[in-house]
Amino acid sequence: MKLSKAAGTFDYPIRVAGCLLVMMNVYIARVPELDSTHLLIWIILLLFIIYPHIAFAKFVLNPTEKTEANSLLVDMFAIGLMANLVYFNPVIFLPYYIANSAAIYAMKGISLVFKGLLAAIIGALISIPIFGFEYRMDMNLYALIPSFLYLFLATHYVSYLSHLRGVILNKAKAKAEVQANSDSITKIANRRYFDRKLEEQWWRSYQSQQALSMLAIDIDFFKNYNDFYGHPLGDDCLNLVAQTIAGSVTRSSDLVARTGGEEFNIILPNTNLDGAYMVAKKVLAAIEALQIEHRGSDVSNVVTVSIGVSSIIPVASFSSRGLMLAADQALYQAKREGRNRISVKPLFKVDSSKAEI
Repeated sequence: MKLSKAAGTFDYPIRVAGCLLVMMNVYIARVPELDSTHLLIWIILLLFIIYPHIAFAKFVLNPTEKTEANSLLVDMFAIGLMANLVYFNPVIFLPYYIANSAAIYAMKGISLVFKGLLAAIIGALISIPIFGFEYRMDMNLYALIPSFLYLFLATHYVSYLSHLRGVILNKAKAKAEVQANSDSITKIANRRYFDRKLEEQWWRSYQSQQALSMLAIDIDFFKNYNDFYGHPLGDDCLNLVAQTIAGSVTRSSDLVARTGGEEFNIILPNTNLDGAYMVAKKVLAAIEALQIEHRGSDVSNVVTVSIGVSSIIPVASFSSRGLMLAADQALYQAKREGRNRISVKPLFKVDSSKAEI
């Protein structure tokens, strides 16, 4: 699996800091012995300086999970090597091991943790024939500073990366949810989201016994518009009409959705038939005021819409589907009567005193 090159920079700064702190620990532990007879130790310290940059360069050239996993195992091998250089003093080398092992677990999972443990053991075993084996528990307070500073930096850095990953995932999830609920052309709610919200508003209105209204809107002769002007301009027309309809409602509880090719619906909670009719008149006038040329229309030389309006105080024997069907029937009636108009189909008797416009 390919990763972005930016991902490789996450481990780079903490690896550089870790190697510098390891050098400090080795220097403090070995300073009385660092003379010309210990050339290998000086070489090891030099390798700790250049290793982080080599690991980063390898990742840039080959940005894969395997490349970074191998670098993490090399880190653990180096910790095993470093353990010998500080005389296997657990107070000095264990903070490095614990911090790196926790980081590997957070980033790569438990399987690489065991591989990391094996790499550290191998590093320690290989170092014994080279540097010998000597165990010391000297409590040099200066030696504790780099070890526990690395433990602090590494654990908090991994926590920061985990938090950053969570933020990115949450943003991606929110974006995906918006895309899943939005129409790709008009960017308003799609049919899937509309159906869910209609059901929610139906039960909310049923429980509160407030009126719920529905507008069904259809662009007049839109097929002719597409045939005459082409689909790209047709999409532009759809988008402009959708935004105009959405701008005709101001309450956060109202919902405008594209539910078909050239069909739109508006859910108006807590709105009686008179209030819904007023919204329909506003939409009708706003669309005509756009003055979008429509030479394929039989009712006007500009784009117009037909609107069906229905309203009800929900009852147990009825459903949200019935409200939508009534709005559709009113829309068909508006079309039969000549289009570019509003038709109303009330359901049962709506007490306007229980609803607000």
